[in-house]
Amino acid sequence: MDGTWLNIKSAYDKASNACWIKASLVKFDTGDIKDVPIVWTALPYSTLYKPPAAVSAHRVGDEVSIFWQPVWMTEDDYVGYLIEAWVCQGGTLVFLPIKYATSFDQNSSMMVVQVKDEPGCDLPSSARIYTVEKHGYTDYRMISWPGFDSNTTSTPTQTSTP
Repeated sequence: MDGTWLNIKSAYDKASNACWIKASLVKFDTGDIKDVPIVWTALPYSTLYKPPAAVSAHRVGDEVSIFWQPVWMTEDDYVGYLIEAWVCQGGTLVFLPIKYATSFDQNSSMMVVQVKDEPGCDLPSSARIYTVEKHGYTDYRMISWPGFDSNTTSTPTQTSTP
């Protein structure tokens, strides 16, 4: 990753309640972000709900719209969705965590969020989506990412549901 986001937790937090924070908001008294070790951790896992279904994405220019069917959750369990996207912005592949959908599309009865993804990176963009409830995260679904076309629009691609 490029170090624009950090997943942090208090050293005294026994429950391991980590959260994402934009690295530019963190002040280092000594050292630098490059001194922070990369540690891969698993998200708290939940089997109470399924991952989003009918996940698809389509592109219009630099704008990628991600659609999925809402997952029904009880009101006290509902937290939303997490999309982890690696997108090209300014010629650099950046990590973009999106906590929940910004809108519900009335015409398609799908959740939808838009992401800016520009051409010009050496690695392809990609994304995955989780259902999030108060006990944890479901398995993720990879989002079939639309590439750039000579046209300004492309046909939506759908991720298969097992």
